[in-house]
Amino acid sequence: MPDDPLSVTVDEPREAVTREWELFVRESSEDTLTHAGSVSAPSADIAREQARQLFEWTAGALWLCPADEVERVQTEAASPVAATEVDEA
Repeated sequence: MPDDPLSVTVDEPREAVTREWELFVRESSEDTLTHAGSVSAPSADIAREQARQLFEWTAGALWLCPADEVERVQTEAASPVAATEVDEA
């Protein structure tokens, strides 16, 4: 047992109990969307409410999408890329 009971290493991924939603914000219509983080929620309505509570005071627009529907692409070729390929570049 570790000396500090709050310092524990876990070798397994955290189990998702609800769907993850990626949150993008834009302060004004002239700004580009910026990835602000993610929220966990069982539905789009609840995800939207959580996003509003976190960012509505600062963002003019909030965009949500299911995390499992987000696909990262290369801008040069617009083709799907594995995260490890991008990280190694």
